[in-house]
Amino acid sequence: MSFNTPVMGESKNEIEMLNTEIFTKYLDLLLEKSNQVLSYIYNGIGNRLPIIASGGIFKGTDAQSKMDKGASLVQIWTGFIYEGPSIVKNICQHLSSHK
Repeated sequence: MSFNTPVMGESKNEIEMLNTEIFTKYLDLLLEKSNQVLSYIYNGIGNRLPIIASGGIFKGTDAQSKMDKGASLVQIWTGFIYEGPSIVKNICQHLSSHK
């Protein structure tokens, strides 16, 4: 979805807020679906093979959630774009403090 074109009577701030709300809902759905897939895979193979989880990882709690559901590693895509390189440090700090 794209809402880059202003609608008559709406301010730029209102449109940006709408974009943020839609993006947040999209991320929540992405995280939920990727966690369902991760759980399905882990239930099928357990610890026999490493699982690399991806999807909806933007902060340490997201990565921790993946690890709790059976991931051996996490892969960051969109989160890296929106959060920048510091996302790696932030996630590692969170994971090391919540062992």
